Amino acid sequence: MRQFLLNWNFIVEQGGRLLPTRAGVLLFGRAQYVRQLLPRPVLDYQRIDTLFERWSPEERWHDRYVFEENIFHTWQGLVARYMRIAEHPFSLDPATLRRNDDPPDYVAFREAAINLLIHQDYGDHGRKASIKLFTDRTIFWNPGDAFATEAELLDPTEKEVRNPAIVKAFRRIGLSDQAGTGIRAIFRNWHELGRTPPQLTNDKARKQFELVLIKKALVTETMQRFRQTIGAGLTPEQADALTLALEMPQITLTDIRGLGITTTQQAKAIADHLIGQQLLESLSDTHFQAPEGLRERFAAAAEMTIGQGTLRVGAQPESQPESQPESLPERVLHLLQTAPLGKSEISRALGQRKVSGQLNKTIRDLLAKQRIEMTLPDMPQSRLQKYRLAESNKEPKA
Repeated sequence: MRQFLLNWNFIVEQGGRLLPTRAGVLLFGRAQYVRQLLPRPVLDYQRIDTLFERWSPEERWHDRYVFEENIFHTWQGLVARYMRIAEHPFSLDPATLRRNDDPPDYVAFREAAINLLIHQDYGDHGRKASIKLFTDRTIFWNPGDAFATEAELLDPTEKEVRNPAIVKAFRRIGLSDQAGTGIRAIFRNWHELGRTPPQLTNDKARKQFELVLIKKALVTETMQRFRQTIGAGLTPEQADALTLALEMPQITLTDIRGLGITTTQQAKAIADHLIGQQLLESLSDTHFQAPEGLRERFAAAAEMTIGQGTLRVGAQPESQPESQPESLPERVLHLLQTAPLGKSEISRALGQRKVSGQLNKTIRDLLAKQRIEMTLPDMPQSRLQKYRLAESNKEPKA
């Protein structure tokens, strides 16, 4: 053990004494020495059993543990907590007949958590890394930005790292993928699960990094039916890129690569094909958007799904109700007839991935005209804010 620590510079010889290096203490040191070196926790773990949009920071978490041990003990404790709540489907490898009961999202969680532990800025004594597990997503937040750009993080090459000794220790022990592939492994695992690509925010100005794993299907039943009405032969990769374009205001080549596409050149070829099919519009060499007409067709298809169940997109119902909403304000009012909804819930019901500026304006206009009202009027910016029909807009009860 001593030779291992000497070989990898986790202890050094000075004046006939063996002294631990900073990396050695953070990796293997006793908790009391870790706290002397790092006067803040290594990690703040929180499990919050609610949807992200319904959560408020004032609400209490359901499980919390603040890790102040060394990095390896922190990793072991984190995995123990994750395994208690993760799904463990039983399967056999057809080639080896060996049992495999790893959680489906284990690769993504492992790489994201290790990324959090080995790349954070341990010189930042004021902010601590955190993992927040909601029912619909997991958010990994780190003090310290990545030196590479978001596009470069998807490249299978080694990058400059903040803590090289810590990084090497994890890789030599086999706890992390080979150099330069961690973020790619996260995106690949998430895409194999059929989910929307992870969200990366590498904020160099604030020196922070955030990775969000959203547990949402990339291709919904509505989207599957809508694809059949387009009349264009698309590969699975092209169809997924189109799906992403319809869910977001605009997409980039990096977004397309987040769908499991290896290179920027391959992502560009996919975008070019969709442009040639008039299913995508170019905003620049790297930015694209779905045509407005196609987006409106998809929004209508999503609304048909809400109102008609499994109605086939493109088919005309035998009789159109006179109250069928057409404009965005009418569609919002129609959705609020059933129950109060938050902005994100309204946006998803309209077939949009994010709350658009147009939807924000529509809600402001409806509030100003007193056609809708807030459920929390005294806290207009609350995460729990929802909107409901004003009394004057409610249909009379029979």
